[in-house]
Formats: sequence, structure tokens, C-alpha cells
Amino acid sequence: MKMPKNNAKCSHNIFSHRLFLVFLLANVFFACGGIPKLRPGSTPADYRRPIYKIIIEGNTLFSDKEITSGLINTGSTGWWLWRDYKRFDPAELTKDASRIKGLYRHHGYFSTQVLSIKEERLVGGAVRIRISIKEGKPTKLTEVSVKFVDDRKGRFKESTEKLRTQISQEELQEQCCLHDTRKNDVFDHEKYLIAKSRLKRFMLNQGYAHVQIKGKAFVDRKKNIAQVEFNIDPGPKVVFSKLEIDGLKKLPDSLVANRVTWKEGDLFSQKNIDDTKGRLLRLGSFTTVDLKLGDGQRSDHGSVKIKVSEQSLREFRLGGGFALDAVQWEVRTRAEYTRNKFFFDPLSSLKITLTPAYRWLRTEENAAGFAGQGEVAFERNDFLYPLIVGTAGIAYSVERFESYTTAGPSLRFSVRRPIIDERIIIGSAWNLSGLSFPSLNESISSNDATSDNLGLSEDYRLGALEGSLALDFRDNAIEPRKGLYLSGHLEHGAGYLGGAFDYTTTEVDLRTYFPLSEHLVAAARGRYSRLIDGDFLPLTRRYFAGGSSSHRGFPQRRISPTVSGLTDEGEETTGFIGGEERLETSLELRLNVYPILDDWFGVVAFVDAGDVESQETPLELGNLHVATGAGLRIGTPIGPIRADLGFRINRFGNGENIQSGRWAFHLGIGEAF
Repeated sequence: MKMPKNNAKCSHNIFSHRLFLVFLLANVFFACGGIPKLRPGSTPADYRRPIYKIIIEGNTLFSDKEITSGLINTGSTGWWLWRDYKRFDPAELTKDASRIKGLYRHHGYFSTQVLSIKEERLVGGAVRIRISIKEGKPTKLTEVSVKFVDDRKGRFKESTEKLRTQISQEELQEQCCLHDTRKNDVFDHEKYLIAKSRLKRFMLNQGYAHVQIKGKAFVDRKKNIAQVEFNIDPGPKVVFSKLEIDGLKKLPDSLVANRVTWKEGDLFSQKNIDDTKGRLLRLGSFTTVDLKLGDGQRSDHGSVKIKVSEQSLREFRLGGGFALDAVQWEVRTRAEYTRNKFFFDPLSSLKITLTPAYRWLRTEENAAGFAGQGEVAFERNDFLYPLIVGTAGIAYSVERFESYTTAGPSLRFSVRRPIIDERIIIGSAWNLSGLSFPSLNESISSNDATSDNLGLSEDYRLGALEGSLALDFRDNAIEPRKGLYLSGHLEHGAGYLGGAFDYTTTEVDLRTYFPLSEHLVAAARGRYSRLIDGDFLPLTRRYFAGGSSSHRGFPQRRISPTVSGLTDEGEETTGFIGGEERLETSLELRLNVYPILDDWFGVVAFVDAGDVESQETPLELGNLHVATGAGLRIGTPIGPIRADLGFRINRFGNGENIQSGRWAFHLGIGEAF
């Protein structure tokens, strides 16, 4: 019998729906891990039971999350539709109890007991695990001893005996950071490992490249006390011998040899090894750098083998960012192409950089448009002398600001050299630029005296020689926690350097960072800039303050001397022209509140103070613009995403800069300083 067409269509739909259902179930099945491998003592039914919740009782020293993070049977993760329920594994339940004991012992609580760990079956087949803990007393560290021992073959008795008289017990305990354990600190295995590592590094920096350290911890569980003993087998004192370089294909050996921080015959030091590796990596010519000492024999002469992998011939990098405040929004990108070993010179490179941006100046009508810069630069390592980096570049830039827009080409020649472990960098540069002003606020353009004082002639050329010195003793350049940064900058413009203006300026920038606790850092900054020689500063070299990386009580560049005028329509307008003296100070407290993946969510409280004045109105230290505020930080691999809200607390009366209001909001990437 012939089937009707509508029945055929219905049959086809049923088949399609069943096929789709089979496909959906298969995806769910395999997404959940398919059939798990059964452990001894488990049944297939056990693996179908999700863990609904874990209840822990009796824990005060560690949170539930800290305890469950090391268990096989752990609770659900995620949120709502994305919640992931872990599957119950009864064979691991007893082992999980041992893992909990191990956590407590690791931190010095050896008498802790897991009274019970059991499963509770719920309706629907889910499992709730209940754990009961009895936390014991802490184990106190009562004694730390560090002593030198002879090599098993007795080869270095004389040098070992000499060390016993040269280095005291107190100094060794100071180096391993366990000297304060005499105050009955709780024994912590992690601190013990750190102490052992620090002790080894101390001996390596004394020249004992083959040092071996064995540590023992003696725990009396009845008395809840522990004693730690470190035995140091120093081996021979080592001096650097020959240097071997491996892995170079096109780059010369001199590029590596010039960055080695020791000479043949110098006493071995781990610091020299680390500093050399850092120099080579910062060079940007290598993807990997590995330094290995000798052939493993305990000899008093150590040859060092440096193995490197050269960077690819061509590189391309792409990035971007944004900034928001009350008067300006900006979106910017960066594209960089690098051609290494350029023009048959293995030490030279060609860099083409484009930094386009789009800016909205929210206080002006039709004041939005593209800005940015395109640059072609040639860079050479070991220029004329080892460690000197020479750069020559030509660029064209367009900049949009609140009172003017500039456009024009520039030429730059610069050299820089790191010294003293690359903590100090000195540099010098010559800059030449010719700029035009496609747009200019009418308060400036309509006033001839103001235009003359800002150098707004038809031939606006800047030719200047710069010198800089930077001392960087921070532990981290992106998110510092401790240390100091100090930089000085001197700029001299003159006609014989190609410019149309004669002036000399100086700037000093000081930043300090001090950790108050593990998660709290105090940071302070002071920056002072001024014209020290010359009748005036040309407009594009004048000083402004305000913004996310400056004074956060004001929007971008809003602390500035101003001029007033009338538009063609007869309306009053104000132009921000910058000053010739600037002072900025900031004090911050940075607190990491909660970990997010490998970074932190944090909060910040700050106080900013500063001012910008012209030569006619000297800056008054007792009458600075002061603002206070708070901010949020979300850590990312490229630096924290930052949101700050500042509130001005003074100088808000007649004659003051009140256009931007008392509140200022800033959003960007990276710390303020």
C-alpha cells in the first residue's frame, strides 16, 4: 500500500527528532567525561552520583576552600548554569582524610585529627560529604642550628674549617630567615623550604658553586616542639674559567660576551649568573637563555656554558588600550613590525610602529577625530661601544588636545646605556620637529600677545638636545611592591640645534613603594618640572597636570593656566595653555582584597596634590590643588584595569578652575605610578 505524502513527512520528522535526540545525548555523555575509569572498591553507580556539598566542622585555622582545594572529592564549582558538580569517588574518601592531615602538618599542626569523613546520600542520588576536624596545638620551633660538614670523601676539610671561623651561627641564621624562630614561632614547612633555598643562595654568592645543603626537622608530637638542623657541605670555592656560547646562528658571539657580568678568574657568584641571564633576555634578541656551570664535577674552576635560541627574523605585535575621564575619551591601538638583522647587520633591526587613536573631547563641539603616530626607526645594539643602544627614527604625528591640534614630522637620534646591573640607565637624544596647528582655540588665535608668548609663529620648529638618568630599584616595573624609582631629565632647545626657540627645562620624578603587609602597599610619588632658562616655553613643550596618571581630582590636562576670549559668534571661550612650572605629589594605599585566577581584585585610597603655574605667577607650596579619592583594581597579565574617583577638597571659589566640577572619574589600564 502506498503511504500518503503527509504520513511520509510525519515519519521523516519523527526520524529527524530521534536522530537529534541521540546526537544531543551523545554530546552530553562525552562532555561529562564518558565512562570514567573505575577505582578499586567503586561501582558504576558511585560515579553517577554528583557531590552536592561538602560540610566541614571544627576548622578555624583554614577556610573550607583551602581545605577542599587539595581533595579528590571536592564540591561544585562555577555558578548557576555554569555550575560543575564533581563526581563522588568513594575509593578516595579515606585518602582525602590523609590529605587534610597533610595540610595541617605542612603548617605545623601535627596533632590535628580528622574525626570523621562520611558521605550522606540525598534524594535524587546526589552526595553530601561531612567532615569533622579536631585541630591540634601548634608545633613550636624551639631551635635552629646551621653547621658546616666535611665532604664525604674528606676533600675540602681545610676550606670547611676556615668557614667555621669566618661565618658565625648568627649570620647563617640571619641569612636563612629563621633567626626569629627562637621566639617560638609555629613550625611551617613552606618557611623551612624557603630558608633552605635562601641559605643555598647565600653560599652560592660566597663563591661555593657546588654547595650541598641537607635539612632535617625533628618533631616531638607529644610536646609539640620542633628543631631544625641544616648541614652545609660547601665544597670548593670556585672561580669562573672559560666561557662557552652555544645556539648562535647569525648573531655574533660578542653580543653575548659583552653582556656577561664577570671576567675569567673572578670569584663565582649566583648573582652574576642571574644578572647575565637578565641582560640577555632584556636584549630582545633571544627567545630562551640557559646558563649551566661546568660538567657537574666539584672543581675549583667553573666553566659556564650559555645556550641561547635566537629570535625569529620577523616579528609582528598588536595591542590596544582605552582611557576615559570627564573631558576626554580615547581608544588607541598599536601595531609594530620588527625586522631583525636588518641590512646585513646582525646587530641592527628595523621597526615600523603605528599608534592610531580616536579621541572625543567632550567639552568642545565637533572636537572628535583621529590622532596618533607612525614611525620608522633603525636600532643597533653595541653601537660604537658595548651595551650602547643607538636609535634613529623618523615619524609623523597628529595630536588632539583641548585647545589645539598639532600635525607634523619629526626626526630623532638617541643613545642609551645601562650601568650597574642595569638598575641605572643613562641616555641622550637630539630631536627635531616641525609642527602646524590645524585647529587652535579662538582665545589663543585672536590674541596676538598670547600667540607670541606661546611661540605660535608661522615657522614652528623644535630642535632640542636631551639628557636623562634613571635609577630603577623597584621589584616590578608594572606592579611594584617595594623599592624606589628616581629619574632626571634635562632638555635644551636652541637655534643651533635646528629649532626656532631657545629654552632649557628640567624635571625630577621620584617614586617609592613600601609593603606594610603581605597584601597592603604604601606608594608615594613626587614630580617637579620647570623652565630654568629662556623667556618662555613654546606651546607644545609647556606643562599640564590632571588625569588618571597625574592629579586625579581633575580630568586630563585641566590643571593649567588659561586665557579667555570671544568666538566669532561673540560667545566666551577658554583656552588651556599650560605653564612653565609644575609640581605633582601623590600618596596611595594599595590593598589586594581577593584573588582572581592568577591576579588580584584590589582597592586603593589616594591623596593627590599639585599645581601648574606660569613664570609670572610662582607656584605656592601652601596653596596646591588637593584631592582625595578611591579606586578599584582588577589584575590582568598586562597590568591592572583601573577605575579611580577623585574629589577636590579645596580651591573651588571664584577665580579657580571650576569648569570640570569637584568630581573626576578615570578609567584605564596600569597603576597611576
